[in-house]
This record gives sequence, structure tokens and C-alpha cells, in this order.
Amino acid sequence: MAPSKASVAPTEESGKATPEQAPAQKKQKKPPTLASALSGAISGSLISACVQPLDVVRTKMQADAARGIVRSTLATARVVLTEQGLRGFWAGTGPSVIRVGLGAGLHFVLLEQIRAALTTTTAEGGSHLSNASAAVSGGVSRAIAAILLCPVTVVKTRMEYVADVGSTTSAAAATGGAAGATGAAGTAGAAAARAASGAATSTSGAAGAAGAAGGAAAAAARRAGAAVVPVYRDTFHALSTIVKTEGVRGLFRGVWPTVLTNAPYSGLYYMFYTRLKESLSGEDRPQALVNFTSGVVAAVASTLLTQPADVVRTRIQLGLGVGATAAAAATTTTTATAGAAAGSAAAGAGAAAAGAGASAWGTLLTAVRQQGPSALMTGAAPRILKRTTQTALVWTMYEELVPRITQLGLAAKAAWEERAAAQQQQQQQQPKR
Repeated sequence: MAPSKASVAPTEESGKATPEQAPAQKKQKKPPTLASALSGAISGSLISACVQPLDVVRTKMQADAARGIVRSTLATARVVLTEQGLRGFWAGTGPSVIRVGLGAGLHFVLLEQIRAALTTTTAEGGSHLSNASAAVSGGVSRAIAAILLCPVTVVKTRMEYVADVGSTTSAAAATGGAAGATGAAGTAGAAAARAASGAATSTSGAAGAAGAAGGAAAAAARRAGAAVVPVYRDTFHALSTIVKTEGVRGLFRGVWPTVLTNAPYSGLYYMFYTRLKESLSGEDRPQALVNFTSGVVAAVASTLLTQPADVVRTRIQLGLGVGATAAAAATTTTTATAGAAAGSAAAGAGAAAAGAGASAWGTLLTAVRQQGPSALMTGAAPRILKRTTQTALVWTMYEELVPRITQLGLAAKAAWEERAAAQQQQQQQQPKR
């Protein structure tokens, strides 16, 4: 059985279809909505958990680059392993599974509806889906899913980076406390020196205190990018914390870069996927192999074309976009001045202020100015590997699951109807009293 016949397989056929193919084309129907939703959710959830380490590495590479730390993929993976252990590679898995599971289910349901509306019938009785229609089907369905699930995407991105942020914020608080103690000691020393040695020693003591303060400020500035993201216990704690500290608007931080990452990706992917699948199908090739190969090639091309938007999305959702620097620096300066308690209390407010001023276009231009055009490809390697593996496997599993779940549903429906008919017949045969 070829699973693609019952799923979202490409439907463009030429007038040269064989007589054996024509009946299948005429009978082709979109799968039931429930079958699409379940197949997408199951395949998306399982695969996303498997490729989560690649997402963690990508997020860290992009966030570190925004803070002036540029590492290769392997070097970043070693840092994650050293600082957080193997468990660190699965940070943010909870919201990731929720996002991809719900997102894939919603995406496939919408995709089926839009694809069916845009598919036309040929003179030979077959069905045709143009390149533009394929791109619109994938792009619109993914855009809707991306907007609805943006809050989970924000939480996922932050939790992927939260272990490093937590340790850095703690270090900032400790350094802030030490800086405060050093400043107090320096002031007392300067007073004693003035009493004993006069104005010259006072000037020297003031210079030393200023130097210590400058060093603390410099260290605080280096940690500014990390101090704006608080540490979350779990997905629901993250959602509630963001609403309290940043308002509902905080849940949709970076929504447009998110849409510009996902919608064009899905539109381009579906267009490439359908055309490649048409070219490779036939000649007794295994359908699963055709689906996987088409998915891999389509994913690589689509990922490269949407990578700049993904870089901007990560920076904004972590509070590292344009407009966030001043708020982050103020937050960390507060930490250095007032110590650990004040810094921890200011973290959420700093995140809210940073998100309010972040600009997608300004963030993109700033990244190019600071690191050149290569900044827009930061994290491309793990994202390509993750997207390629995830998308190809999700689609392959989806197209295998759809016909099977559809058959199970039809069998269950037939059994239910048969049982209801038997009960009705028994009731009719019972003698009336």
C-alpha cells in the first residue's frame, strides 16, 4: 500500500497518466481531520524529543554570538556538556514537545484544508496543485500555527538557554555583592588615608575605588545579555512568570520573526517536497525512501533561506535584540550596586523593558554591523541538521500514520454502526407485551 495516496502527497499529474492511475486520482480524498491531527501530533512529539540537543546548541550559539562570543558547533556542544552535563542537551524538551506536537497537528490539519481548496481538477480527471498553491498551503498553515503557539516558542527558547543564564546571573549577583563590599571598604580606607596622609592619599584612594567600580561595571556589562532572563522551574511556571513580569505581550515577543522563520520555511519546504516527490515516485522505489529523500533535500534548501529570521527571533526572545542592551545593562548595574537580592528582583523587569524596545529590523542590522553577514548564518549547521532530520522524519512518519489511523477510524466506525444495527434489529424482533 502506498501511504502517500491517502495523505498530503503531491497531486499534480500530467495528461499522460496511465489508466491504472486515473481511478486512484479520481477517488483521492483528503484524510479525516482527526487522522491528520493525531498523525501530526504523534510524529512531531516523538521526533522533536530526539533532536532537542541540536536545538539547544543552536540557541546557545546564537545567544552567545549576540554577547560577542562566537564558537563553532562542536565547541558549543563541548561547553554545554562541560557546564551542564548530558542533561543540558535536553533543556527545554517539555515546551519543545508541546510546541512541535500541537504545532504539527494544527499545521497538518490546516494544510489539508487549504491544499484541498487550492487543488484543481485536470481535463483527464486528475488533480493538480501548482507550485504557488503548494507554497501558499504550507506557508499559511504554518503561519497560523506559529502565531497561536508563539508563547510556547518563547518559553522553549529561554529554557534552552536558562541553565547557562542561571549560572551567569548567580555569578553576576555574587560579583555585584563583592563589588559593593569592595566599594565600602575602599571608602573607609580612603577616609582613614585622608586623616593620616592628606589629600594625596585621598586622591589615590578615590582612584582605586573608581578603578574597582569600573572593573565591576565592565564585568556587569559582559553579563548584560544573560541577566535579563530569569530561571524557570517548568513550562507553566515560565508562562505565569512572563505574564506577571512582562504582561501578555511578553508571550508574543518576537512573533513576527517567528512567523518569518516558520511560514516561509514551510511554504518553501512543501513546494520543494511536492515537486521532488513527483520526480522520484514510481519505478518501484519504496515510498518511505522517496518521502525521506524529498524531505531531506527540501529541508536543507528551506533552512538556509530562512536562517537570518531565525537568528533575529532568538535574539529578541532572549532579550538580546536592539533596544534590549540598555535595559539589560541597567538591570546588571542594579545587581552590581545593590547585590544579589536587588539584581534578582530586577531581572524580570529588565526582560520586560528589553522586549518592549526590541526591533526585528534593527536587531538584524546590528548583528551584521557587529559580526558581518556571517552573523545571519550563526547556528545554521545544527539548525540544518535538526530541521532536516526532524522535518524529513516527521513527514515520513506522518504519511505512514495517516492511512493507518484512517483505516482504524473507519474500522471503528463500521464496527460501531454494525453493533448499533444489531441492537436495533434485536429490539425490533422482541415480542411486544
